Amino acid sequence: MISRILACLLLSLAAAACDGATEPEGIEGLYEVATVNGDDPPEYINWNGSQEGGTQLTGALLRIIPPDSIALALVTRTVEDGDAGPKQTEVFRGTYQVEAGHITTSMLRSDTDRPLGFAAGAVLDGRIDLTVNMLAPAYTGYFSYPVSMSFRR
Repeated sequence: MISRILACLLLSLAAAACDGATEPEGIEGLYEVATVNGDDPPEYINWNGSQEGGTQLTGALLRIIPPDSIALALVTRTVEDGDAGPKQTEVFRGTYQVEAGHITTSMLRSDTDRPLGFAAGAVLDGRIDLTVNMLAPAYTGYFSYPVSMSFRR
């Protein structure tokens, strides 16, 4: 049974690859984050060096607007000594490209033009998996740390 399902999947992928299309049908729309680094939100995406502090990603929305526009809203909060601060929302806008089931993006923060970092991932039926190399301010410019997010419609 599993081999039949796998064969059907491979045939459908091959058929899609042969039609010249580079973008899955119906990718446009609004997606909500389902997991962050493999866990349900809220999830720490940046530690301050202790087990009771850092930045938590509490939610995110991803909007795909054809032919190549993308917007990402990240809802975060800072936790210090176990106490959660108020939620903050950052919105990033930019462009995307989909080729052979893989998505790449380039986004800037809407109000400051601060770069989000490079994001790449896979486009699946009703789901987009992105790994974002988040850029955070540092004394010598920016440092990067990867955050994996899975979005669902």
